[in-house]
Amino acid sequence: MTYLTLQGKQIKKEIANAKSILADLNFDTIAVRGSSGLLFGAPLAMEMEKNLLLVRKEKEVSHSTTKVEGKGIGQRIIVVDDFVETGKTLKAIEEAIITYCQSPTILGLYLYTIDSVGNKNRIEALGEV
Repeated sequence: MTYLTLQGKQIKKEIANAKSILADLNFDTIAVRGSSGLLFGAPLAMEMEKNLLLVRKEKEVSHSTTKVEGKGIGQRIIVVDDFVETGKTLKAIEEAIITYCQSPTILGLYLYTIDSVGNKNRIEALGEV
């Protein structure tokens, strides 16, 4: 089995896990940042029939210079990411969402992992922004 096949199977498993954890939350949008966020966030948004909001990093100009793609589409947002250390990235995502979306409420952060270490996933409530 190749690494990419294994990773694909892990992604499918993790999407099913995320759907289960997020199922009872009332949200309409999944926000992600960067290619790692899109790798997981896009199929999760499609599977859950939610909007997808891409927040670009500062000075990133790949394919577009727009800071937020999908802006204005969501009011109740879950941020999906694979790693949080200092919270700096999360704060930048929050600031971009507040700037580009009308009256957003960021409900929480879903941390996912696609590795063999066995890290646990979790959702953390952030409170209304």
